[in-house]
Amino acid sequence: ELVRTFGKLASEELRAIGIRCLLGPMADVATEPRWNRINGTFGEDFATVEKLTRAFVEGMQGPKLSPTSVMTVVKHFPGDGPVKDGYDGHNAYGKWYIYPGAQFDAHLKPFQAAIQSGTGGIMTAYGIPVGKDTVGVAFSKAMVNELLRQKLGFNGLVVTDWLRNMPWGVEKMSEKERQRMMIAAG
Repeated sequence: ELVRTFGKLASEELRAIGIRCLLGPMADVATEPRWNRINGTFGEDFATVEKLTRAFVEGMQGPKLSPTSVMTVVKHFPGDGPVKDGYDGHNAYGKWYIYPGAQFDAHLKPFQAAIQSGTGGIMTAYGIPVGKDTVGVAFSKAMVNELLRQKLGFNGLVVTDWLRNMPWGVEKMSEKERQRMMIAAG
């Protein structure tokens, strides 16, 4: 309830200064203790992250998107927390998401909660989900179109992480080719 209330209050404050969209919350589960972005998450417990993501989206947006909402863009689909060796996905050495213990589906639960709560947007992660594809998430039809859109039923806005995407798995493609690939991915 506290997180839902915080979302409501933050939504009022953001609307008061003209902001209608928030790039957040982070629905990433912090399963890699060396990862440098743990402080922006709701923690390492799957059920807690799922519950607090849902509450934040409901508080920020209300029961559905409306003129009194601030749209949430929940990030970083399908979960940035299990980055290999704790490295940062902004760099080539941090481009692998490994989902140890076969917990890929568990990392999806906070995103499923956000979708059920009506989030208006989802932001893709930079990295390559090992065993799921060989390209970064934003370039992946398997991740965006098949998993996010078809299987999870998300029909809102999908955005890349902040202005562009790291070219993990598509480094040899031109920027235009990469952009086409992202659009085709969904």
